[in-house]
Amino acid sequence: MENCVVSRKLRVLLVEDHEEDAKLLLRHLRRAPYEVESRRVETQEQMRGALEAPWDLVLCDYSLPRFSALAAITVLQTSGLDLPFIIVSGVVGEEAAVAAMKAGAHDFLLKDKLDRLVPAIERELKEAEGRRERRRAEADRARLIDELQAALAKVKTLSGLLPICAWCKKIRDDEGYWNDLATYISAHSDAKFSHGICPECRRLHFPASGNGGKAEKSAPLAGADRPLSSMHPSTPKGVGS
Repeated sequence: MENCVVSRKLRVLLVEDHEEDAKLLLRHLRRAPYEVESRRVETQEQMRGALEAPWDLVLCDYSLPRFSALAAITVLQTSGLDLPFIIVSGVVGEEAAVAAMKAGAHDFLLKDKLDRLVPAIERELKEAEGRRERRRAEADRARLIDELQAALAKVKTLSGLLPICAWCKKIRDDEGYWNDLATYISAHSDAKFSHGICPECRRLHFPASGNGGKAEKSAPLAGADRPLSSMHPSTPKGVGS
C-alpha cells in the first residue's frame, strides 16, 4: 500500500514584484507538501488591503520598485497582526539583513538557497502559535484576577461602613437605593435568614400568646435603663421639619 501524504493548508501573503519568483516559492511549498492559498502584492496599499483576509505568514522580497521589506514590516506591525515575516531575496548585504531582523523580520533567506525555506516556515509557525498561546494564557490570567478582585470587593462590602437608617434600619446601597436589612445582607453575603419573633416583639405585638411554654432570653439593650419613649420617639428628629 502506498503511503498517503496529507497536505497541510498554508495561507501565504507574497510581497513580490516578480511573478516567476513567486511561482518558484510556491513550488517549494507545495513539495513540502502544503496546500497553498496565496496572494501576491507589490505595494503598500495592496498589502494593507490583503491583510484584511486571514494569513498564516508573509514571504517578502527585500526590495521592490514601489515597496520594500522594511516598509512591509511596518505595515504588518501597524495592523496589529502577529504573523511570521520571512524575507526571501537576492543578494543583500549583511548590514541590510541585520537591519531587517532588528526591524521585526523573523528570518532572512536568499532565493538561491531555498532549501531553508520550509524548515524556516515550520519553525516560525510554531513560534507564532507559542506566542498566541502565551497571550491566551495571559488573557485568562488577567480575567481570573479581575473576577477574584470583584469577588473580594463584594466580600469587603459588608466589612466597611454601611449607611443605615437609624429609624427603619434600611441600608443604602452604592446606587443610592434603600434596601431592607435582610435583603441587603443576603445579596452581599452568603448569609441566609430564618425569620422568627424575639420575646420583646412577642410581648409587644402578641401579648395574649405568651411564650408557648418556652423560656427565651434576649440580649440586654444599650440604654435599657432609659424610658422607652426616649428611645423610640414617635417622629425621628429631622423628619418632616
